[in-house]
Amino acid sequence: MIKVLIVDDNLDSHELLNDVLHINFQEVEIERAHDSKSFISKSAQCDSHYDLILLSASIIKGTESDLWQEVQNHTPDIWNKTVVMTADGDSPFENPRFNQLPRVSKPFSLDHFAEVLRKIFVV
Repeated sequence: MIKVLIVDDNLDSHELLNDVLHINFQEVEIERAHDSKSFISKSAQCDSHYDLILLSASIIKGTESDLWQEVQNHTPDIWNKTVVMTADGDSPFENPRFNQLPRVSKPFSLDHFAEVLRKIFVV
């Protein structure tokens, strides 16, 4: 069972990602966060071991250092399991480490998104 957290303020993105994940994985459990507060809350839960975090850049833009530090306190290996979803034209993050995370641009190319997933997991 793969446990995924989708962090995005766009409900349509949640639905699309839900569909793509169910197509690519036989067994997947999906949780959702719609803002930075719910992202922090989900990461702080005792049973919040996520295999993959799909994180919209819009959720963390401008607050990435503070927000990320708080989340990292609960999920130390977050750098190894996060894919950043960006809109076309998004500028780089203040923290250069964020710019090294795998990215998927919105609107999604389903083929490219599946390719990114395959790089993280053996699908």
